[in-house]
Amino acid sequence: MNIQEQIINDLKDVANSSGEVDFMNVYKGLPIVNKAYIQAIHNNVVTFTIHKQQAACLKHDNSPLILSNSLRDAASGDVTALDTSVLTATMTNFEYAGHRIRGRMVLRVVPNDPIEVKIITGDQTFTFNMADICVEGIGVDGSPAAWHPKRNNPIEIEFYLPTGRIRSTGTVRYATQELNPSRIGFDFAHGTHVRAQVNEYITQRREEILRELEEG
Repeated sequence: MNIQEQIINDLKDVANSSGEVDFMNVYKGLPIVNKAYIQAIHNNVVTFTIHKQQAACLKHDNSPLILSNSLRDAASGDVTALDTSVLTATMTNFEYAGHRIRGRMVLRVVPNDPIEVKIITGDQTFTFNMADICVEGIGVDGSPAAWHPKRNNPIEIEFYLPTGRIRSTGTVRYATQELNPSRIGFDFAHGTHVRAQVNEYITQRREEILRELEEG
């Protein structure tokens, strides 16, 4: 029995009981979790009744995580059909995706308007656009050819949020070329006082995103 068959069998057990699972998507950096219900299973294709918020998420992210105590691990699949008028999603190509859940559970948000980030390393200064932000740090788009960041390299960070100016020391968390555009992540220095300001902004932005999802 392959992995997809295992997941389908487990979903059949769910369908024969409560029929209830949790769908998780990331929308503008924010993890969105709502109940979904198995409507039908035919071969390796499963149709779910979904929440309005999840329907809005699936327009942008068509590979949600499926969470249930009846599954051996968090699963994912590809949405092949989405009907927002009756709130159904049809999925196939199931696989276990437990390795993806940690990153999705972090409460981070994508800014509504561009936020310029200044990074100082040694005697060099680079400017990026913020990709996302959480209380632990930020991600930025782009990687200049003049700088090859390495994990744990010390840096200084400066940017402005609606809640005020943020200036902190920190370190490089990661740099990847796998995304388009490429992405660099930075951690704030542990215990930095800026986290209260960042958390205030995240709370405000989270409310904006949830309102956006409710409005469709």
